[in-house]
Amino acid sequence: MAKENIDGLGHRRLVPDQLYADKVSHQIFDRNYDEALTPNIANAEADFENNLVYGDTVTFITRDLEDTTLFQETQGNEEPETDTIELCSTTIKLCAHRKFKIKVPYHELRKLEHEGLATPYLETVERTLEQSLKLMWDESHLAHMLVQADPLNMGNNAGEAGVNVGSPDNPIVIPQGMAAGAEKLEEVITSLQLLLVQQNAMSFGGDTALILPALAASRAMPILRDLNQCCSENNIRITGQLGKTLYGFDAFQTNRRVLSTVHNGKKIYYLIATDKNASGFVSDIYNFKWWEGEFDTYLVGEETHGSYVVQPQHIAVACVTFA
Repeated sequence: MAKENIDGLGHRRLVPDQLYADKVSHQIFDRNYDEALTPNIANAEADFENNLVYGDTVTFITRDLEDTTLFQETQGNEEPETDTIELCSTTIKLCAHRKFKIKVPYHELRKLEHEGLATPYLETVERTLEQSLKLMWDESHLAHMLVQADPLNMGNNAGEAGVNVGSPDNPIVIPQGMAAGAEKLEEVITSLQLLLVQQNAMSFGGDTALILPALAASRAMPILRDLNQCCSENNIRITGQLGKTLYGFDAFQTNRRVLSTVHNGKKIYYLIATDKNASGFVSDIYNFKWWEGEFDTYLVGEETHGSYVVQPQHIAVACVTFA
C-alpha cells in the first residue's frame, strides 16, 4: 500500500508551530500590556537582561528626591565643589514560578477549522491566558504593597501628626449617602496625601498613584464630579469613570480581590497611595509553545514574576468599611 494512502487525507499538522506558536509567544504578552494595573504603579528602575527565569536576580535602583544643591553658583573660572548623588540598590530573586498546560481538544479544533472558526477559537484561548496573567500579576503586586508598606504610614495613629487612616481592627466607617460618603472619603484621601508629603514622596511631578477599590471609587463620585467641572470628552460627568488625577494622584479604580477582606465580621477595603517609583515589577514567559499529543493539542509554558517594594516609606495605606 502506498504511503500516502496510509497517511490519509487528514494526516497533517492542524496547528502549525510556525503559525500559532510564534503568534502567541511573541504577541500575546506584548499586546495591551500597558493596560494592566501593575505597570502603571510600579516604576522602580530595574537592571536585567534577556530572559527572566526562576531563580534569577534583579537589581532595583532607588533614589529619594531631586537635589538642586548639586548645582552651585560659581564666579569666572572657579571650580564647583565636588558633590555626590546618593543611590541605593536592592537585589531580589524571582521566586513566583508557575507552569501551565492548556488543552485544545483536537476534535473541537478540527470541526472549527472546517467551519472557518479556528483562528477566533485560538485567539480566545490567548485572551483568556493573557487576562489571567494580568490578574495574577496585579494581585501579587498589590499584595506586596499592602504587606511591605511602612507601618508608620498606616493605622489609627499614623505619621508625625497621628492621623487616622484606619486599621483592620478599627477601620474608618464610610457613611451611607453619596454626599456623606464622599466627604469622609475625601478626608481619608487627604490624610494619605499628608502621610506621603511627610515622607517627601509627593514631589515627583505627579508620578504618584491612588488605587481605589471599585466600591470606594463609586462612593467618591461626588468629589470627583466637583473636581471635573469642564465638559471634555473624558469628563467624569459624561463617562462616569475616574478622572486622571485626584488630589495630586493618578487615580486607578480596580476590583482586584486583594484590596478587600473580611475581618471580625466586617468587609473592609484598602486604599493605597504610593510614589510609583517606590515599587518595581518584572515578569517573563518562557518555554512557551504548542505541543501535540496523541489526540489533543496543548499550549504549555512557564511564567515567573517578581513584585517588590524598594521604598516602603513612600507607600501609605488606609483601611475603610462601608456602613
